[in-house]
Amino acid sequence: MTEEPKGHDELVNWAAALDAAGGDEALLLDLAREFLNEAPMRLRDTRQAIDRSDAVLLRRSGHTLKSLLRIFDSPAARELAQQLEEKGKNSTFDDAPRVFAELEPMMGRIIDNVKARLGQ
Repeated sequence: MTEEPKGHDELVNWAAALDAAGGDEALLLDLAREFLNEAPMRLRDTRQAIDRSDAVLLRRSGHTLKSLLRIFDSPAARELAQQLEEKGKNSTFDDAPRVFAELEPMMGRIIDNVKARLGQ
C-alpha cells in the first residue's frame, strides 16, 4: 500500500485498519471498496430516517455506519453513528439533525480519504 496521501486528515487510521484486516492488504482494499459502496447509501438512509422520523431506519443506518467505520479506527465518526443508532432505538429525534450535521461532513472526508488511498 502507498503512503497516506498528503492533505488528508487522520480520520482514517490505515495502520490500525491493516492490523484489523490481519495484515492482509488485499482484504483491506476489499473492505475499503465495500465501505465506498455502502457508506453513501447509509448516509442517505440516515437523512431519510431523520426527515421521516423513522426510528427503525435510523437505528439500522446508524448501526451500519458504526460498523463500516470500525475497520478504519475512526472513533469520532463512530461515536456520532452510535448516537444516531441510540436515537433510533429510543425514538428520539430532537437532536438527530445536529448529530447528522456533524457526521455527514466527517464521513465525506473519510470517503475522500479512502478514495484517495484506492487511487480513485
